[in-house]
Amino acid sequence: MKKEAERKNISEFGLHGGILIDEMTVQDDLIISRTGDTWNIVGMVDMGDTNNAIKVLTDGKKKVEMATHALQFVFHGFTGFRYI
Repeated sequence: MKKEAERKNISEFGLHGGILIDEMTVQDDLIISRTGDTWNIVGMVDMGDTNNAIKVLTDGKKKVEMATHALQFVFHGFTGFRYI
C-alpha cells in the first residue's frame, strides 16, 4: 500500500485514514472466466500446498472446497486515497 501511495504522490496527511471491512457471501454456482488462453474458476479456495498438506493430514482425505464467503479490506485515506 505504501508503494502505491508513493507512486500516486499521496501527501503525509493522505496516509492517515481508516480501514473499511466488507464481508459477503459467494454464490453457490461456479463462474468460469477466460482471459486469452487462461481459464479461471471464481469461487474456489486454494490456500497453497502447505495448507492442502495440513488438510490431508487432519482430515485424512484430499478435496477441493468451495468458498462460501469473501472478506475485503479497504484503506480509505483522509484525502480520498483508497487502497483495496
